[in-house]
Amino acid sequence: TEALNLNLLIEGVEKLDKGDGTGKLTITGNIDAAKLRDKLVSKTKKKVEVISPVLKNTDKENKKSDTKNNKPDEKKPKELPFTTVTLKMELHCQGCIERIHKTVSKAKGVNHVAIDKEKEIVTVKGTMDVKVLMEKLKKRFKRKVEVVQPKKDKD
Repeated sequence: TEALNLNLLIEGVEKLDKGDGTGKLTITGNIDAAKLRDKLVSKTKKKVEVISPVLKNTDKENKKSDTKNNKPDEKKPKELPFTTVTLKMELHCQGCIERIHKTVSKAKGVNHVAIDKEKEIVTVKGTMDVKVLMEKLKKRFKRKVEVVQPKKDKD
């Protein structure tokens, strides 16, 4: 009954069909689908999904995207290139190695971790921020962490 009253409230509604208990409402006419959806939501207090025509963005989403597009690109996170970093830090025991491996693996952008206990080297591959990773390791393990430059072969 609420839907039937709706066609009196919105200009352009020509035909209204409640369906057969399917929960679908078919409205035909020359109307703005977004405005119709908003009106239905406010009147019925239920979730309303427009099936046809497909809405690209609602008015609220358009306002949000417009404000985002007008801002400079400085707030967008830069995509970091895929890198391999070798870190030198003290590795006392197998427990330390496992904790370090777990911590590094959980870091954002890390794809692969390899640890060499004899050389006390942690090799990390991925698109991670190296400075953030180093600070995380220093804070978590309270140890000195250094970046080791790879040796260049003269071949």
